[in-house]
Amino acid sequence: METNKALVRRFIDDVHNNGNFAAFNELFAPNYVNRSAPASANGRAAREQAIRSYRAAMPDLRVTIDDVIAEGDRVALRWTTSGTQRGALDTPLGVAPASNRPVSFPGINIFRIANGKIAEEWIVWDTLGFAQQVGLAASR
Repeated sequence: METNKALVRRFIDDVHNNGNFAAFNELFAPNYVNRSAPASANGRAAREQAIRSYRAAMPDLRVTIDDVIAEGDRVALRWTTSGTQRGALDTPLGVAPASNRPVSFPGINIFRIANGKIAEEWIVWDTLGFAQQVGLAASR
């Protein structure tokens, strides 16, 4: 389980925080499935592209790991992402034009690890809070 937790930490540090996309293929199984994405965009290439787009829109993007819990082949990760939205970003709620606003939003991922690689992932994050921060949705 410690090895699986280290794999997930490496994904966050290398890919999300440092933009080391060369590590992506080392970390993700060729048949990876994002269970939170539509069937047409739930593979490894789509996951990589999504991370690239968020990093491009928020050059100072930083994912902070708040908790990591592992059992069997699963790793649960609670995180907070922060950054400044400097570029346009296609979100689940529409395209957010560059706002130059600081954003911070939490989320939870559950990973299934197989043969030392991330094979499946479920992602839940505060899309409404993010949309409010970048002006795509009204705040209360």
